[in-house]
Amino acid sequence: MALATLVLSVGLLAVGGAGHARAASTHAEYVAQVDPICQSWAGTLGRAAAAYNHNLKRLGRLAKSGTLRAFARQDKRTADALNHLGSMHTSATNQIESVQPVPEDARVILAWITDRRRAENYIWSAAGALRRGRFARFSQQIGQANEAVVTSLHDIAEFGFQVCHMRG
Repeated sequence: MALATLVLSVGLLAVGGAGHARAASTHAEYVAQVDPICQSWAGTLGRAAAAYNHNLKRLGRLAKSGTLRAFARQDKRTADALNHLGSMHTSATNQIESVQPVPEDARVILAWITDRRRAENYIWSAAGALRRGRFARFSQQIGQANEAVVTSLHDIAEFGFQVCHMRG
């Protein structure tokens, strides 16, 4: 069974958990409001990604030399960890989305948010496939989630963020 390690921990660090945001009046103000959001989520998302990856590795070991019962329990734990990671990613994206960019930046930010949402949808799909024992579908969906994360980071590579563009 081919299991895909999630690269999302990296791209997921591109979100945070800061307080109330408002519309930015300049590009620099938008960056100044959103980068702290990314920074505030970095630890939470990193821990969620690490927990998922740990559970995934354990699932792989049990697939090779574990009991069916232990594998089934670990499969559930891994899917739960992936769902938790998806929830954290969604919460972070919601906070980022609450900051309105200046009109000149709206197209870039919309592409970034859209690709983040696409990654989240693939995460949910992957977790559901894993829970149902559809491992090929799980692997495919994780791969697509990773591609969406990479695309989202590419969207903002030259935007001026200090934290949101990092892969970890």
